[in-house]
Amino acid sequence: MENLKRDRQILIDRSKNFEETIGKCHDQIFKLEEENSTISGQLENLRINFDREKLEFVEILQRQKSEFEQKLNENLQIYEKQKQILDENRRKFDETLRQIKENNSKINEKLIDENFQLKNQLKFFENLLENEKSNLMQIKNLLSTKESEFLSENQRLNEIIEELE
Repeated sequence: MENLKRDRQILIDRSKNFEETIGKCHDQIFKLEEENSTISGQLENLRINFDREKLEFVEILQRQKSEFEQKLNENLQIYEKQKQILDENRRKFDETLRQIKENNSKINEKLIDENFQLKNQLKFFENLLENEKSNLMQIKNLLSTKESEFLSENQRLNEIIEELE
């Protein structure tokens, strides 16, 4: 009988402990749900801010790309005009050379020297123009590379956000 009372008391104590433990678990679950709600809200705010900043960055990048392409096109037009001028100068040079051949020998020697200098200058300017064109293409390629890097980084950040959510 004494054992039954003792066993009964043990069961009652354990039942009270169990109820207290369940109450603490419910409290802990409630706190965790509140924390989860807070974290979810923070993650949503981070996602919204990230999306906004991403859009702003993309707009800036697109604007810079557009400006660069416009300048590149302007420079290409300048290059084409200068090339036309060079072609015209080359044509004029050829005509001048023909006229020189028709003149007497003294004038001919003098004009040959002058035309040789002009030809070197033309080649120099052609090389300068070719170098400028090459530089512009390198800048364009660099911009494309940077854009690809940004898009890759953007994808990586999106994956991180998805993992966090």
